Amino acid sequence: MNLCKIREIMPGLCKTFKENESLKEYTRLRIGGETPFYIKPLNWDSAKKIVKILKEENLPFKILGRGTNLLIYDGKLNFGVIHILNIEKKLEIENQFVRTSADVLLKETANQTFSRCLSGMEELSLIPGTVGGAVCTNAGAFGKEFFDIIKEINLINYSGDEVSLKPEEVEHFYRKTNIKDKGIVKSVLLKLKKEDEEVIQKKKNEFRKARETKQPYKERTCGSVFKNPEGDFAGRILEELGFKGKKNGNVSFSSLHSNFLIAEKNATFKEAFSLTEEAKMKAKEKGISLEYEMEIWKNEPA
Repeated sequence: MNLCKIREIMPGLCKTFKENESLKEYTRLRIGGETPFYIKPLNWDSAKKIVKILKEENLPFKILGRGTNLLIYDGKLNFGVIHILNIEKKLEIENQFVRTSADVLLKETANQTFSRCLSGMEELSLIPGTVGGAVCTNAGAFGKEFFDIIKEINLINYSGDEVSLKPEEVEHFYRKTNIKDKGIVKSVLLKLKKEDEEVIQKKKNEFRKARETKQPYKERTCGSVFKNPEGDFAGRILEELGFKGKKNGNVSFSSLHSNFLIAEKNATFKEAFSLTEEAKMKAKEKGISLEYEMEIWKNEPA
């Protein structure tokens, strides 16, 4: 990978530009290998230029947010990373509409809306990722999906131009969208509804209690490993197959919720991936197809 050109240009466009940077500390699982280049843009204008340059130089890259639902191969990686975190953190509320930049945490956005007596994010308020990540995955909880409240998405396409999309212009399904094929999420416009503060607080507390009693939120976990198959729950399936609490080295499925992967100190990609692949295989033997909800980064084919 020839980095000569970007080595000269990037320092003027970045808060941080590093070569051969370990991604381990940028993910919730603390598992991740060494990327040839790590870029944190100065601002969104810089991000546009960076994307355009990388495409012109034919340098592969991925977009990293908070790394909360991500498992990364821990060897040498053959793609770079643009880290969209703490770039702008802009959030504006006008009446029932909320404009928030992609690098704002979802829970911070939710808390700001609650303070203005706006309802619609109660179910989503404990999801630990960023707004941008929530758009890319159509994040959800308790039957609510992020696309239920999206009115408009602003993104930077891979030519470095800014474009706006309506939600219907993006393919979105249960925990899946094609937004990454189109570009990098810059901001999103949400439409919520006015509600009494007491009603919002009651709903928020109900969802918080449910999550805190049923999910290992204090552990080093990437959240749900698999999507729920239609009409069933991945956690129930994994428990029935004997994976609740099952361990492989320094990685295990949670003993509290079978669909949560827990990483201990010195956990490796091989330990995590072999355990989740074993679970997929055992489910397949029972005629059940489990699809990953967590994102997995491995080396791209040459």
